[in-house]
Amino acid sequence: MIGYIFQFTGHGAFAPHGRVEMTPDQIEAHNAQLERQELAAWAEKPTTFNAYVSTDSSVTTWRGTKLGHIVYRSCYRHNFGIRFEAITVRGNNGAIYHGRYSMDNQQIVHLRKSRKA
Repeated sequence: MIGYIFQFTGHGAFAPHGRVEMTPDQIEAHNAQLERQELAAWAEKPTTFNAYVSTDSSVTTWRGTKLGHIVYRSCYRHNFGIRFEAITVRGNNGAIYHGRYSMDNQQIVHLRKSRKA
């Protein structure tokens, strides 16, 4: 299955591999199915998982479904001045995860399951 598809107004629909021809209803059904698969994988407490940092101190799927809450965060700067944030997440699946992301140019965080969980 291809990744998430988004509609770019006036320019069509795009998937990770490029432009696709789909109706808005087909796009919604595809994205909903993909999110269901991700949530099923999340429920199994995976060792790694990609999530998105939200402004309300939570991590979510690409579509915004909450996966957990950030319980610890620490900001530091890279040698080139870019701000990074290390976070600890208590997942709603019962596991603890750690990860870091660039606060200046992205929201995606690669989470790794804690050995203590």
